[in-house]
Amino acid sequence: MADLQDNNFAIPSNTIQDSKLYMPFFGKLNTMFPHLSDEEKKLAGYIRIGLTTQEIAKCNKTSINTVDDSERWLKKKLGLRNEENLIDFVSRI
Repeated sequence: MADLQDNNFAIPSNTIQDSKLYMPFFGKLNTMFPHLSDEEKKLAGYIRIGLTTQEIAKCNKTSINTVDDSERWLKKKLGLRNEENLIDFVSRI
């Protein structure tokens, strides 16, 4: 991944939303979970490409605690139980 010391760290837009590689993922995500917000879909995309919580926080210019809270909320909206792993679930979509 990119150097986290770089204040301009960002994921190129074509990595997630514009990439044909990820279009099937977002299509399935929209079909399976149409109630997710755009921010929740973006978070799922970041998780799908393997970003860490720290990297996601840097991309969104937010705190790690905020990302942790967002991940817990996403897990709840996806209907996952506490023992289920969000990364594994998103990877199977």
